[in-house]
Amino acid sequence: MISNAAGLPYNFMKITYRFPSIRFPNPTYQHVALDIRDNTGVDLIFVVHGEIPGYVPILFIESMSVQACPGIVQEHLPGESSQPQHYDNETTFGDFPGQCSQYRYNYDTTSFQGQSSAEFPCHDTTFHGSASQLHDELIQEEHEGSDEERDEGSESSLEDVDAALEADGLEDDYIDGQGNTILAHKPPCPMYMQDTWSNIIDPSPPMPTRSHLGWDGRSEFFEGQLFSSKDELQCAMKKFCMARNYVVKTDKSSPNLLSYKCNNKTPCEWRLRASIKANSDMWKVTKYTGPHSCLAVNVTTLYYTMLDARYMANEMTEIIGSNFSTKIKTLQLFIKKLTEGYMPSYSKTWAAKQLVISRQHGDWDLSHATLPVFLQVLEQANPGTRSLLLYKDSGLPGCATFDRLFWAFAPAIEGFKHSRSVISVDGTFLTGRYKGTLLVAVTQDAENQIMPIAFAIVEKEDRDNWGWFLTCIRHFVTKRQGLCLISDRHSGLMSWLEDDSAYDWRPPHAYHRYCLRHLGSNYHRRFGKLVGKEVKVCAMECQKKKFKAKLTRLKRFANELIYQELNLLNKKQWTFAYDGGRRYGSETTNCSESFNGVVKEARHLPIMATVMFTFYKCVEYFDDRLVQSMDTKAKGNHFSLYAKKKYDHWRENAVGHNVIVFNRAAGLFEVHTPINRTSPYKGNNKHTVDLTNKTCTCNKIQLWKIPCSHVIAVCNKMHIDPLDYFGKYWTVDTTIAMYGSLSFKPLPDQAYWPSYDGPRILPDKERLRGRGRPKVNRIRNEMDDLIEHQPPQTCSKCGQQGHNKRRCGK
Repeated sequence: MISNAAGLPYNFMKITYRFPSIRFPNPTYQHVALDIRDNTGVDLIFVVHGEIPGYVPILFIESMSVQACPGIVQEHLPGESSQPQHYDNETTFGDFPGQCSQYRYNYDTTSFQGQSSAEFPCHDTTFHGSASQLHDELIQEEHEGSDEERDEGSESSLEDVDAALEADGLEDDYIDGQGNTILAHKPPCPMYMQDTWSNIIDPSPPMPTRSHLGWDGRSEFFEGQLFSSKDELQCAMKKFCMARNYVVKTDKSSPNLLSYKCNNKTPCEWRLRASIKANSDMWKVTKYTGPHSCLAVNVTTLYYTMLDARYMANEMTEIIGSNFSTKIKTLQLFIKKLTEGYMPSYSKTWAAKQLVISRQHGDWDLSHATLPVFLQVLEQANPGTRSLLLYKDSGLPGCATFDRLFWAFAPAIEGFKHSRSVISVDGTFLTGRYKGTLLVAVTQDAENQIMPIAFAIVEKEDRDNWGWFLTCIRHFVTKRQGLCLISDRHSGLMSWLEDDSAYDWRPPHAYHRYCLRHLGSNYHRRFGKLVGKEVKVCAMECQKKKFKAKLTRLKRFANELIYQELNLLNKKQWTFAYDGGRRYGSETTNCSESFNGVVKEARHLPIMATVMFTFYKCVEYFDDRLVQSMDTKAKGNHFSLYAKKKYDHWRENAVGHNVIVFNRAAGLFEVHTPINRTSPYKGNNKHTVDLTNKTCTCNKIQLWKIPCSHVIAVCNKMHIDPLDYFGKYWTVDTTIAMYGSLSFKPLPDQAYWPSYDGPRILPDKERLRGRGRPKVNRIRNEMDDLIEHQPPQTCSKCGQQGHNKRRCGK
């Protein structure tokens, strides 16, 4: 084993083993040197190591020459000199690497020793003999020392060995309590430990100091500069010019080439030429001559020339964000602040805003072309969704012009089956690139919250479009009988309802009711605030006798004309007293107008984006209302909070009512109310309650389908639960059914949309919005007819039509 580790034959090695020993009776620490000649010596090494586990055995190995090795005979090789050869530098070989040049066996005399004996200052004793003789002698000495030690009352221990090792400077080579320990290697020279990592040299070429892609906003252009598109290059050029107050003009422009030159009249050699790279969509600056040698221009000329709608759109994208109703005036002030004083024109700012919208929601023309396949995807993803797209001939092969569109989502169609039979309709105009009107039909849930039913985009609110919209509702949404239709009495709608084609929207199939707020607003504008208020008070009176009294009072302080006009109107359409319970307490079209406010942002979008906007708004709306309804039910409420609040108010009023039983079996009662001490016009009334038919002469239970104070008083006397007389549409379960009967399904990504084989839909160019600021906010009422039919505007200065005195150019 030792021979293999040293790489020498056993006969060519002299092995010496040094180990510590304690001599008695006077304990002294000495090292004993032992020649290892056979396996017995090797066994002694392990015996000593077992007695002193922390001691590392040290062997001294010395190679021997052939002459010094007993039993080795030199063999002369034929053809070679027999004289001994001498070498200044002898070479060390491994396990029989081969024959040497002179002798078959020729080994160096290099000493294989771990540490010199000079490193051990302790007494050194060399024992010449066999290992077994040394072992016997050590055992005998140990017994003798032990006897003397017992006489002195002392005992040897490993601590003595530690002290001896420390005295000899071997404390680092001996570790108590551990197994085999490996000595740390010490480098032969300090240079091995020097930090030379900083001397590393990177052979790669230096990186370029400027990027070749895009413009950094500071430096000049340079040849080889790359841009991802032509638009990026054009935008960079505008920023470059405005940063340096120079004006350039386009010299040449084509799908593959773009060149600029200085626009200053003073001779200037500034030029830039760029072209699209071959087999790539990148644009590369192929020639550049700069910088400018001319003088900078003034700020007004600079911004008027270089600040176009495309550049403004890039700058205002962040401020617009998702709020597409941002006013043009706000955007103008933003550009003015950005340019430090330059106010862009209204038309240029409006064009920039439309460009921002088209970038986020698609091109206006492309939106029309994609609309048919989007409607197909909508119906496939949400079965039961209905849509109808009408178009007309465009005169172009394979193309058609958009006319009008109707759509209703399946969850809304299913939800309306559980709703009260009331539909409110209204229209709001579009404010995008193309003119049009968005028609909306909504209903209300048990909390009096809006639930949208159907939508339509038409050219304008007229007789034909209103009739088409209501016909689509009857065909695609509901065929329920006894519907109540509440509108703002638009002339187009009123005209169609009088036509024979509106058979499904006339009694007994449906009942038309007027918006009371619009009715009062009409008289407000015509006859003043007081008259408008009194008309609404008369309209909202529930009892017929009180209605007649208030109408007579209106006649006294107003005039006869107002009284006659109101009497000519059908009282069932504009009063609560004669309504017959069709309204369910709904007074106005505020619910549909409120939803118009919800979809206000959609009015600025392209047509497909408008439909998509209503889809995701309804998804959010239905989920939110469903969660609220389930939370209301989890709190133990059987009826809606709106109905419960009205019921609690009437229950408090029922405390002082006096009930007289007329026919217990028929459920006929008479209720007397006490005198109201706070108001001389209220109280001290008598009403008849019919529990069998759920009616009261106060008319409140017929209107709202909620027990009035008189019905509650009768139920308390007869020990009947008044909650049994609630209408079914006021329960929380009904609201949950409205929003939870059918859920919306997500739409697939556009990459998975099916192909469309129909004609390409084009926008109607006749609806393209012209110059001028479009109207944004308008509340329709009866006075809209007067405004729409007014004579054209006439200038009082020049007498010509089409402008006023302030805008007159003369």
